[in-house]
Amino acid sequence: MQQYIPSIGPREVRDVALCYSLAREAFGPDLDIIVHCHSELDLASAIRVAEAVEPIKPLYFEDPLTPAYSDSWMALRRSTRIPLMTGEVLEMVEGFQPFIQNQAVDCLQPDLRYCGGISGANMIADLASAYRIPVCLHNVSGYALNLASQQWSAAHFNCPMMECRRDAARAPEATANVPVIKSGKMKVADAPGLGIEFNHDYLKANLAPGEPWWG
Repeated sequence: MQQYIPSIGPREVRDVALCYSLAREAFGPDLDIIVHCHSELDLASAIRVAEAVEPIKPLYFEDPLTPAYSDSWMALRRSTRIPLMTGEVLEMVEGFQPFIQNQAVDCLQPDLRYCGGISGANMIADLASAYRIPVCLHNVSGYALNLASQQWSAAHFNCPMMECRRDAARAPEATANVPVIKSGKMKVADAPGLGIEFNHDYLKANLAPGEPWWG
């Protein structure tokens, strides 16, 4: 469980505003900034944070509220001009459907681990495309999820980008087709299928205590 305080007051909001204004000053106007709240804020606090960061023109305000759809998402949407993003822990197309049909957010961020895999993500993207809502995969896992996410993203017209970890180009669990990342872009592998080639010796040496070999 994350430890957090869902309600923040004027002092904390001033700190948020200062930190993001300094980030914008340091990064310049051409680097996109996403304000990520890890679903920790209540509605009043999310509105305050949105107001505080609006001057830096963030690309998205990500996961400001609890993950499940509620009227709070619409209240937040009505209160701010900042584009909203959510979806990394939503499950199946049913979890995304109310966000899409109510146009509660400006971008959806499913994770293949939670949303029903490639088939589930396909259904989400198809429904979102009817409302012209982009879908950008959440992806902070390892080698296999990186390759699956890149293939899925490259195959969908309404997926303008995807997330990955900073160390995604280091994959000791792979023998080949390690992700190639340069200037913020990942090269799409052209190997058959997802292109996954595991290093079984590395995986065997790093099993959790008591875990049987599954390969």
